[in-house]
Amino acid sequence: MKKLLLIFLALTFAVSAAACAGDPGKKPAQSSGAVTSGGGTSEDDPYKNIPVDLRFDGEDFVVGMQSGTQYEFYIEEDSDDAISSALYKRNQTVENRFGITIKPQYSAEGTDLYTHTNELIRNIMSGEKAYDLISAKVVASGGLVLNNCLYDWTEMKYNDGLRGSAWIDSINDELQIQDHIFTAVGQTCISALRWTYAIMFNRTQADNRQITENVFNAIDSGDWTIDYFNSLVAGIYEDVDDVNGRSEYDFYGFNAEALTNLDTFQFAFDIPMIVKDKDEILSLAFGTEKTVDAIDKVIRLYWNNPGTFICDDTAVGTEGRNFVEGRSIFAIMTLDTCFTGLRDMNDHYAVLPFPKYDADQKEYLTGMMDNYSIMGIPTDAANPDMSSAVAEALNIEAERTMYPVWYDESLSTKFQRDEYTVKYLDLLIAGRKADMGTLFQESLGRIAMLFRDTVRTKQNGFQSSWDGSKDALNASLKEIIDTYIKNTGANS
Repeated sequence: MKKLLLIFLALTFAVSAAACAGDPGKKPAQSSGAVTSGGGTSEDDPYKNIPVDLRFDGEDFVVGMQSGTQYEFYIEEDSDDAISSALYKRNQTVENRFGITIKPQYSAEGTDLYTHTNELIRNIMSGEKAYDLISAKVVASGGLVLNNCLYDWTEMKYNDGLRGSAWIDSINDELQIQDHIFTAVGQTCISALRWTYAIMFNRTQADNRQITENVFNAIDSGDWTIDYFNSLVAGIYEDVDDVNGRSEYDFYGFNAEALTNLDTFQFAFDIPMIVKDKDEILSLAFGTEKTVDAIDKVIRLYWNNPGTFICDDTAVGTEGRNFVEGRSIFAIMTLDTCFTGLRDMNDHYAVLPFPKYDADQKEYLTGMMDNYSIMGIPTDAANPDMSSAVAEALNIEAERTMYPVWYDESLSTKFQRDEYTVKYLDLLIAGRKADMGTLFQESLGRIAMLFRDTVRTKQNGFQSSWDGSKDALNASLKEIIDTYIKNTGANS
């Protein structure tokens, strides 16, 4: 089967502020107590909250989605392709368990990032009961929350507060406000894996230069920092094509583009845009000395390092080609490239975690491209309990069948399967970070792009820009919190 890829679309305008249909105070039925386990009696049974005899015989289960995320939810028939077959088998298991038929309903694909979510909002606000579950890009989903278009996952009957391993805690914890969450990420959301950013490492070329052991030792000792990386990269450059001056065909220590991959550094350096206090109250946290210093370090790496090649905006993809063709030691790429472009690479490579801000940072962290998928249950869903049960099952079975295949596929290209490659890939996945600023970024002055936009100027004017905008951003954040609390009934 042809594998469909997401295309990152340029963000241009915000979603409509029109309130979505459905009673704002409306809540789905709550669990009345003990339920019968669906797959055994163990407390670890992922189906323990879903009765074994729960059925919705003959019902269609409609997922509002974009065709670009078809690989997460729907395929018509089985396939010889392992990834496609895992999706088909996942759906068959869920359909047979509940007596349902999973059906996609695709929105129009537009050039605007918000085409899909605007269509979802219009449908839900009109009360058409068109969807049982929706999937959307996180960066475009804030309007769904603020317009009260989605149920609170923590109040759904069969989802146990998203506490099971079928849900991704490291992401969902950051998308909650006062223990309420409307946009959640589960194992079905394979895009959260595909669009995870990593440092790709050409082991063949590194072995030739005898630096592989140094790199691995730095990671294992906790000294894999942006300063170390800057110094290491600075010593790696060769004029390969004999062209006067530096060109894309020379050999570099580091290759990258200066667009979406720049967003990752704020996550890798543990610099939140928005934080929550002990009472779950949100506040802006971006305007710190650490943010300013981090931008200085990244500017040095991107624009003032002799071992770096940054491709022009009009030639995005050059950095990937250069790495695949063996002309750089390091490159920033998403894990999606493990399933696509890196299959054509002759050299062996490894996936490394992003460098830390400094050695005092406890963990290696990373971010995801901001168009990974979230899941939500529409407030006009015909049967919210069915939506709750089926969504839970989709994630449980995705964890069992889909995720392992995707993970194995990432290790089936030019990886050298050894203790390092597996360990570092696991380290990377465990360190994925999210931020409420991404979800509400359009309402907050494109806050999720401020780090990137500052680095792109090649001069660090972040503090003055922040000082000039923070009052407006604080006012916008207050409006978000007020709307959120009104919709949830929190603190009432």
